[in-house]
Amino acid sequence: MLLKNRTDTSQSSDSASCIYKSEHAVSDVVGTVLMVSITVIMASLISMSVFAINPPPDVPQINYNVQNNGSLVDLVHMGGEPVEVSDLRFIHEGQEVNISNMSQINETGTWRIGTIISLDADTTRIIIVHIPSQELIR
Repeated sequence: MLLKNRTDTSQSSDSASCIYKSEHAVSDVVGTVLMVSITVIMASLISMSVFAINPPPDVPQINYNVQNNGSLVDLVHMGGEPVEVSDLRFIHEGQEVNISNMSQINETGTWRIGTIISLDADTTRIIIVHIPSQELIR
């Protein structure tokens, strides 16, 4: 608090009006509170946007062997995870290859260890794409 300097001492009855309230520190406090609140709001918005992103679907890990069987190509599941055949796309030179009726896929449509998928293709250069993740199975 600041006191007002008076040259006239005869007016001592007005001493209460001579005291002024200083509000200089209020702007510093308000500025600090605003900066902290803006920082907290920005951090919460960024964290919400980062954690709202869904992770990509897992690509199944499969070991398979490609065998030429005359007019068909056999894909033998040698190990790894079982995969739904409906989630797979078989491609040769940009063209989708159909599954033959002679495939050993069981009733559930799952490609498991030891199961053979026969494709209507005459080449062993087949690419397998996992549709949900849009990734190649190697």
